Amino acid sequence: VTGVQTCALPIYFSTPAPVELKTLVEFRAAIEAIAAHLRQNREFAAAVANHPWMNDPNSHTEEILDDPEYLSSMVVYLNAIGEQIPREVLHCLAVDSKSIPSFELEWLEILLTHCLYADAERFKDIDPVLRTIRHELGQIGAIEHRKVVLRNPSDHAKLLTTSKTKLHSIEEIVRIESGALKDDLRCVVLTDFIRKSELPRSPEETAGFEDIGVVPIFETLKRAGIPDVRLGVLCGSLVIIPESSRELVIRTAAAIGIEQEDLAFQAMPYDQDYLLVEITGGYHQGSVRLITAAFEQGGITVLIGTKSLLGEGWDAPTINTLILASFVGSYVLSNQMRGRSIRIDPASPDKAANVWHLVCVELGAFGPGDDYALLTRRCSAFVGVSATSAMIENGTERLGLGHPPYTEQQIAGLNIKTVHRALRSEER
Repeated sequence: VTGVQTCALPIYFSTPAPVELKTLVEFRAAIEAIAAHLRQNREFAAAVANHPWMNDPNSHTEEILDDPEYLSSMVVYLNAIGEQIPREVLHCLAVDSKSIPSFELEWLEILLTHCLYADAERFKDIDPVLRTIRHELGQIGAIEHRKVVLRNPSDHAKLLTTSKTKLHSIEEIVRIESGALKDDLRCVVLTDFIRKSELPRSPEETAGFEDIGVVPIFETLKRAGIPDVRLGVLCGSLVIIPESSRELVIRTAAAIGIEQEDLAFQAMPYDQDYLLVEITGGYHQGSVRLITAAFEQGGITVLIGTKSLLGEGWDAPTINTLILASFVGSYVLSNQMRGRSIRIDPASPDKAANVWHLVCVELGAFGPGDDYALLTRRCSAFVGVSATSAMIENGTERLGLGHPPYTEQQIAGLNIKTVHRALRSEER
């Protein structure tokens, strides 16, 4: 229907880079070693078996009702090492011996958190054993705020959410969208940090980037050399335009009331094809108005900025591709960023836009990880047509992503299907 904007929600997957994967693999191996050691540690097992809740659960009913998962974790552990579980304990938990869950890491997290911290007083007789366990866990970063974290510690969540493989994902998305839209491309990439210090100082400097940010994204796309893509940067402390757009920017500045003497250009020291732009004087949001207008006119086709500057309140109706390279998980903030691309464009009443989400997942049994959980939270309130049935649904289920954990082949297949759906001619 004319005047109603359509918006697709494609998700582009990546997997950790080799150096990131090495960190994950080493952590998993260390956790498996600790778990295996605890299965063989008779002193630790005896202390758990002799816990007051195990010996006389009926005398500790109120405590158990306040924290039934703790008693469950003891039962699961003891059952896994072949210990007989007292009938009174099973009755207290309303289970039988055949329904005791397998000994997974989530149960070990609960058990160790209590043994090492919340209930340490009852394990003081094996304090040397617990000190060793605490030291081993601390060495590998598996303790956070007096809580044992064996599956997805915060360092691993950050590793996935900021994975440098997302830079490659952004490059691929821009290449795909540019190939489909040609000179009509109006792409915005929103991220959290500028990382201005990572700007190269000379043409010879080609160091790789370790984190997502405005500068790493700009440099990745610039080095990719995608034909007909005109890159720009718009941040509070950094504004970059292509040299080829200088005259357009000068004319646009005059049209919006910026005096020529207040507009300064400086060639980037390591690349003469791009200019640093500075506006002096008392122009309120002068750089935002200027670069946005240049973007609207096509002087810039891919604009990279921070969500703090180009988030709520910023208006550029021509946007037809939005890439969210941000770590925001809340619905409100995500919807504000998503809203940049669904503005009605009077010049293109049938405009359709893609809002690309990036996710880095860990493969195999430990996956997909916290970045996927972040994506799930972000999409939980977004409603749209299901990719697998003629229904209106919300969340990631409607996108036909299947159920994790994923394999490398599944990830590749999902990206192919996503690109196909995102670029169907009738939707663009």
